[in-house]
Order: sequence, then structure tokens, then C-alpha cells
Amino acid sequence: MDRYEKGEKLGDGTYGVVYRGVERATGRVVAMKKVLMRHRDKEGIDRTAIREIKLLKELDSEYVVRLYDSFVHKDNIWLVLEYCHNNLEHVITDRSLSVSEADVKAYARMAALGLAHCHERHVIHRDIKPNNFLFGQDGRLKLIDFGLSRTFGSPNTRYSPQVFNIWYRSPELLLGARKYGLAADVWALGCCIAELYRRKPLFVAGSELGVLGRILDTLGSPTKSDWPDLTALPNAVMVPRERKAPVPLSSIVPGASPAALDLLGRMLRWNPAARPTVAEVLAHPYFTGGVADTPMERLPHGRSQDEKASGSGGGANGDAGQGNDSGSEPPRTRRRINEAGDAVAGDANGARTTGGAVARAAVGAGGSLPAPARGAVTCGDKPAAGLHAAHAAQETPARKLNMATMFDDCDLTPGPG
Repeated sequence: MDRYEKGEKLGDGTYGVVYRGVERATGRVVAMKKVLMRHRDKEGIDRTAIREIKLLKELDSEYVVRLYDSFVHKDNIWLVLEYCHNNLEHVITDRSLSVSEADVKAYARMAALGLAHCHERHVIHRDIKPNNFLFGQDGRLKLIDFGLSRTFGSPNTRYSPQVFNIWYRSPELLLGARKYGLAADVWALGCCIAELYRRKPLFVAGSELGVLGRILDTLGSPTKSDWPDLTALPNAVMVPRERKAPVPLSSIVPGASPAALDLLGRMLRWNPAARPTVAEVLAHPYFTGGVADTPMERLPHGRSQDEKASGSGGGANGDAGQGNDSGSEPPRTRRRINEAGDAVAGDANGARTTGGAVARAAVGAGGSLPAPARGAVTCGDKPAAGLHAAHAAQETPARKLNMATMFDDCDLTPGPG
């Protein structure tokens, strides 16, 4: 802790408190997050936070927010993170901005590059949405919030479908798939790109069934030839028997170029096996031709609702992130409260200012932790706290933490959740 000078509080939430800080030796401005140890195992450790720190240490890209340091001080875990400011949702919702095709392409490319790095490292993010992309101080867009992320291994690995904000949740997850892969991230990225053009979300509803209905209204009904595995999904009966015709994407995403529409049509396919990889997305003619990207130093960053109301400017780090609406909560109503800059907050089960929705996303709705299966994510001989962590762990007294050894037995092998 002596290496840093802690400054003003930027925000707090269910899982942590974020402060502006300065690294004493270099003068570098950082964001410092104190993790609130509210979801400990019986040994007194929040394994979900530990797993996320380990993931962040393994990712190394200028398009992914950087974890500079982590340490224990007075039995609290502290994360020292790259200091960022407004998020991509601020661009979408700030109606004072005029966003061009060149702007959208630049945002989309940087978002895809961050996700591509994760996929190259076999990490599935599972919470891709506009407010999980922040602007670094150089204007570069950076992916944050790895609280729901997992390392991706065997295609037979079973995960929870209750991830992603429901507006960005792919059809296979909406239909209850537990064996899914990187294509779920590709779907969500496609939704984000479409949202940049539309300046509003693509599939808006307050429930999984409602989102599925929006997808059906847009893409039309899937056929057996389109998606042979559809009938094997747990909730396949949610797809109505009556046939629906697709709507031209050009009427749903106005202003998008033909190349953009072609790319979106590929990313937003019912069948996950038919979607392109992120590497293929980046090799699409949309990115290799057409109008040149706006240079990142000239890209608009938007203002949050709070900043617009107060007339303030850049909103650096503001409220330490907003609620993560993963799960089946109605998403955007919570997300638009206290948005004055997602700063770093999102990236390690981060501090949230909007009712702790992220904590619910990372910890789930309660219930008992399933027994570890073959390949389960475990720390030592204990199942890692994840989407179904027991709430009883919150009452466990803390033991003395040792940052030097706490990672030693934390296995990132894919498993349930």
C-alpha cells in the first residue's frame, strides 16, 4: 500500500470501492479498488476475485484493461488498474454526438481486437456489452470486467447459460445450452456493433422469452437445416412452431454500409457453428476495405447521463462502473443510473454503484454450489466461487490472506458455471 497514494473515492458498490490513486515511484495515475470480501469460502477467501485476478494477469493487450498490481492490505484484496474514463454506451446514448461510419468502424475494430486477444488465450468473456468497453487515456477502447469469464477448453465443458446481459445473450443461451463456446461472445459483439449504428439496443425486452421473441421478429424462424442441433436444446420448445419471415437488416440497422450489414448478418446467425470467429470478423471486407477508421485520438467519447445533466466534461472514472445486468434482470433501467464513467471499475468483480447488479451476476441468485465435476474450476480441493456460490459463505470469518500464495492452488481449468 505504501507504493501508492490513495486519492478521492470514485465509486463504490457491492463488490468493492474504487479510488483514484497515484503510483509514488512513477507518478502514474491509477485506479485502486478495494475488494469487499463479502462472498468468501470457509477459508475466508473470495475465490471468484482470485480467479479473475489470475485471468487479468494472463491477458496482455492494449485493447484489454491492464491490471498493474494486486496486494493484500489489512485483510482486503486491492487491485491497481489502468485508469480509464467513459464507456462505449456513453457514445451510443449521447445524442449530441454525430457518429459516422468511420467512427463506428474504429470502435468496432478496437472492440473486436480486445475480444480476439481473449479468444486467442482461450478465454470466453461472457459479458460483452457496450458499457464493458472503456476508453483509455490515449483514446483506445479497452475491454473490461472479467468477473464472468472462463478459460475455454473442451467443447464438452458445461457452463451456466445465465450469463451476459439478456439483451446480448445469444439464442443458444436463451434456449438453455450449457455446452457453448466463443460464438456466444461473437453474437454479443454483433449486437454491440449494430447498436452503434442504431444508437439504441437491437433486442430489447425484460425477459429471456421477450428477447427471444425480438430475435425471431428480426431474424425469422430457424430451420432444421439452419440449425440442426436446435431441437436438442433444453428450452427448444420456446421457439414457436409458426414460421416467421426475416426482416431485412437494412431496415433494422439504418445507415450501415452493405459490408457492415453482411458482417452483422454473419455474426447474428441462429446457429453458433455458423458464426465467424473474431479473427474472421476482423478479416471481413468491412474491416479490410471501405472507409478508413477515424483515428482514435479524434473519436468522440460521449458523456454519461450524469455529466450531461451537470454540464461537466470527460467523466474520468466517475462512479466506478455501473451495474452489470447479466442474468435475467431488466437491463438498461439500472444501467443508466450513476453512469459518470465506468473507469476501471468493471474489471474485477468491480465496484458498482447501481444496486450491486454485478455482484448478483457474478455470484448468481444463491442456492448451493454444485459438486465439482471433471474439469471443474477449482481452487485447491474447493469448488471456485462462481455463478452459483452459496450465500452462506458471506458469513464466514476471514483468515489472514497471503497474496504470495493464494494463487498457487487456483486452477483455471474449465468447469461448471
